[in-house]
Amino acid sequence: MAVFHHYTAGVITPEFAFVIIVVNLLLLQNGIFGILVGRARKKFGVEYPAMYATASAAPPAVVSVDAFFSEPDAQGDAQGALLEKKALTASEADDFNRVQRVHQNNCEILPGFLVNLVVAGYFFPVYAAIAGLIFLGGRTAYAIGYYKAVKLRVVGSFFHLGELVCLGLGIASAVLLFAGKGAITTTL
Repeated sequence: MAVFHHYTAGVITPEFAFVIIVVNLLLLQNGIFGILVGRARKKFGVEYPAMYATASAAPPAVVSVDAFFSEPDAQGDAQGALLEKKALTASEADDFNRVQRVHQNNCEILPGFLVNLVVAGYFFPVYAAIAGLIFLGGRTAYAIGYYKAVKLRVVGSFFHLGELVCLGLGIASAVLLFAGKGAITTTL
C-alpha cells in the first residue's frame, strides 16, 4: 500500500514534530475563536452564563454588583442597583450566535480529532500532519463563512477530508499494532 511508504514502525521520528506543530496550531485557533466570542459578548452585551443571545423588545434589568455594597439612597434603593442593558435585534442576536457557534462547534469536534491526530501521527507523522493542516484550513474557512452567514459555513466543509484521512490513518495504526508491526515501548 502506498500509504505505508512513510510508516515509522511505531518509533517517534523527527517528523513527529510536524504533528506537534499542527496540534499547537489547532489549539491556538480554538483560543482565537474563544477570544472572538469574548469580544462579541462585549459588543452585543451578552452576559454570562447565557450561551446564546435572544432578540428582545425591552432590555432586561441587570443588577449591579455595586448595589450589594452601596448605601441606600433617600428612597431606600441601593445606588446603581440597575444597569441599562441594550436590547438586541434579531440580526444582532444572530450575529452573536454565529460567533458563539463557531467556537462551540470547534470545542465539540476538536478533542476527538486531536487524539486521533496524535495516534495517527505516531505511525504516519507526515500524512497525519498534512491531514491536520487540511482540518485547520477547513475550520478556518468554516469560521469565516459562518461569521458572515449561516449558509456560508459550508465553504469550510473540506475539513472533513482531513478528519477522514486522520481517521483512516488511526485505524491503520491500530491494525499495525495488532499485526505486531510496531510496539509502544519506553526505555530510560
